Amino acid sequence: MKNKRLKAIILLSIMLIILTGCSNKSNTDNLVENEETNVSKEYNNLLSKEEIKNEEEYSDFILREVESESFNSDYTVVDEYSEVSREWFTLKKENNNLIITIMESNTNKDLLKFEGNDNVVKCNEKYIIKNVDLDDIEKIFCGVEGQDIYYPSVFILQKDGTVKGIDTRDGYKTGEFIAKSVYGLKQVEKIEQVEVTLDNDSGYVGTMATTKDGTRYEIRKGEKFTAIIEKITEYNGITTLLVDGLDDNNINYRDEFTFSINNDIELLWKTNKIEVSDFEVGQKISITFSGVVMESYPGVLVEVNRVIILDKEK
Repeated sequence: MKNKRLKAIILLSIMLIILTGCSNKSNTDNLVENEETNVSKEYNNLLSKEEIKNEEEYSDFILREVESESFNSDYTVVDEYSEVSREWFTLKKENNNLIITIMESNTNKDLLKFEGNDNVVKCNEKYIIKNVDLDDIEKIFCGVEGQDIYYPSVFILQKDGTVKGIDTRDGYKTGEFIAKSVYGLKQVEKIEQVEVTLDNDSGYVGTMATTKDGTRYEIRKGEKFTAIIEKITEYNGITTLLVDGLDDNNINYRDEFTFSINNDIELLWKTNKIEVSDFEVGQKISITFSGVVMESYPGVLVEVNRVIILDKEK
């Protein structure tokens, strides 16, 4: 008797599951993987703008204004490198998303191996680029940057004249491709690939943005690390910070460094602009700079672009 009751209960449960599944067919369809993009709609929702609202507003790209004399002698505009679409990745607009597909090539295999991504990023898989509104896109620039080791670069020229950059190097490491605003770029008319020749005859490949008034800026990937302020000094109206890099930084930034604050440096607490007087010894800060450190002790950071106070309270 007990076995019969148990069988009846199981039978009823199965019927209820089937009926529920039929009545909610439209809901379950929303979770089915989209064959065109190979990315489920549920995943698309997870990567909506709401998810990235706590991301830093600006990217780690920094700007260097290109003087007319330097442009004529040191910078040469060249065609966008075809290797991007042939060797690195493709970009497509699909289902209201911008999709990047890492191609299976020897170039990518070497780059992924060099970055040591532990198979986080896989070739021939599609990744959604976060923080992109397709309706805002005027043009997408794909190029390369670097000297001995080249990395692909992606910049999105917005219809309002601003620019968003995608840190592909970080994306190759983490599988996270996020478009972030390039601070200081407004009323941009075009973005171009340039070859830069330095005084010592060495050179590199980079990216240049030209604004509507003809001003040119080289866009470069900066370096960022976190540190604790150890000392603040003032001399002849110039404020200098001595900081100690934290242990969770790249090994190159786990030491003492110093830099002076000038009017070109963006000073922030969260996303709010602050003054030099807001800095205090003991605060945890994020520093974005050119990546160049003068050999001395402590090391002197060259071309600091942005300093953000990370403490919850100023």
